[in-house]
Amino acid sequence: MKKNLTKKYFDQKNFSIVDIVLIISAVISGVIGTFVNGGGPIGLPLLFLFVLGIVIFRSTKIKDSEIDLLLKQILSTNGITVTDTTITCYDLRNSTVKKRKDGKLCSRRCFITNISNPSSQEVVFDIYTVDLIDSTVEFVSHRINSDTKVVLIEETVKSNIGSHRTTYLQIDNFDCKIPVMLNDYTTSQIIEKLCNR
Repeated sequence: MKKNLTKKYFDQKNFSIVDIVLIISAVISGVIGTFVNGGGPIGLPLLFLFVLGIVIFRSTKIKDSEIDLLLKQILSTNGITVTDTTITCYDLRNSTVKKRKDGKLCSRRCFITNISNPSSQEVVFDIYTVDLIDSTVEFVSHRINSDTKVVLIEETVKSNIGSHRTTYLQIDNFDCKIPVMLNDYTTSQIIEKLCNR
């Protein structure tokens, strides 16, 4: 997927002015074709044209599945594997945020954190920060021992679509906060093992 298409995904609105105009025009045409005496020959073809316009215009929008596919391609290209102890989460700080059709939030920056042996005394965090617009990956690895505290913190993050409560994994003596979504069962189990080790 080209860079400008990914950028378009984060800039596009669920209902743009064109969508609203086409929908209102289709409703008016339907009313004319159905209820106005002699309006069928004019209203029904117009209704068909406006509905066709809505379908064509909506089909040009970038879909959530295309962004998911792009993320998989970037991970595959960079040899990043997702395992049972991988936490995947979008970082909502300092980025344009998009609400997906499933209600989840995403941004241009996705954190893929592979955690080796989360319940052991020595844990390695391999953190990949993926930029979906630039198709780049930054990598940081961090090793902790039994003395290192791992805690969950919550912050309120302001974005282009409002304020959101976001949870981060914070590790002592490590300046990178790892975003996590606690509503995922597997992620919750991994975090519980990390915080209780």
